[in-house]
Amino acid sequence: MDENQKTVHQDQATSSITYTQLILVDIQDDGTIVVTLNRRQKRNALSAALITDLNAAFRALERNDSVRAIVLTGPPGGPFYAGADLGELKHISTSEAYKT
Repeated sequence: MDENQKTVHQDQATSSITYTQLILVDIQDDGTIVVTLNRRQKRNALSAALITDLNAAFRALERNDSVRAIVLTGPPGGPFYAGADLGELKHISTSEAYKT
């Protein structure tokens, strides 16, 4: 787990779950799930950690029969998504990039 990640935390008052600091998952009463990318300082560029967190969240939500829809969004007033994290990509080989 890198420094941006933390353990799963559920806030009983709002039904919000924070999987990591990189994504926020909010469970609405109607079965709608809002997954917010939370890597504003990097314009929500996809890093290996962000991809891992999204995969874990989606797999957990897939097992929940009360989920009716999932909305993927960026933070209010911020960017939705800037593409791949080029700073991270320069440190991996082409073959490693295809593995992820």
